[in-house]
Amino acid sequence: MRDTASFMLDRSNFAADALSDILSLLKPRNVACGAVDTGEACIAFPAGNGIKCHAVIAGEAWLAVDGDTGPLRLEAGDCLILPHGRPYRLTSDLGASPVDYRVILAGRSPGHITSWNGGGRATIVSAAFTIEERCGNLLLDMLPAVAHVRGDVGSELRRSLQQMMGSSANRSPAAG
Repeated sequence: MRDTASFMLDRSNFAADALSDILSLLKPRNVACGAVDTGEACIAFPAGNGIKCHAVIAGEAWLAVDGDTGPLRLEAGDCLILPHGRPYRLTSDLGASPVDYRVILAGRSPGHITSWNGGGRATIVSAAFTIEERCGNLLLDMLPAVAHVRGDVGSELRRSLQQMMGSSANRSPAAG
């Protein structure tokens, strides 16, 4: 049985290069990227297939994963990997009513920062992707519900998310 508790990575137990190596082994595809600068808000992400990654670029927020032990405080520089498709919320206020992320991003262009509720509380860059099932499921089964990467260790993942977001802004709608 997989432990559903989250864990935090720091320089003493995991290197950024190793994280990049693991992600490259998963052979990500069907990437969707975006960013939101949010004010007071609770953004809900329903259960689904694939891996979700988030990087807090500025500000602070909370992560609450359904069925997990409790909320996780996030600060600028933190990155998250949610590999198991469980529903979760990113929020500035744990008591706020959730709004589905699709409502927030409706009609927005990929690769641009979306402002919600006036912005200013947290800026978060996000990506979602599926993986090559043959080798990917074995690696994913070994990960906890949340991999929380703090500070400098998350810089490589943050940079990758920002590059994917920039690439999606430069693609034409026909490019797929």
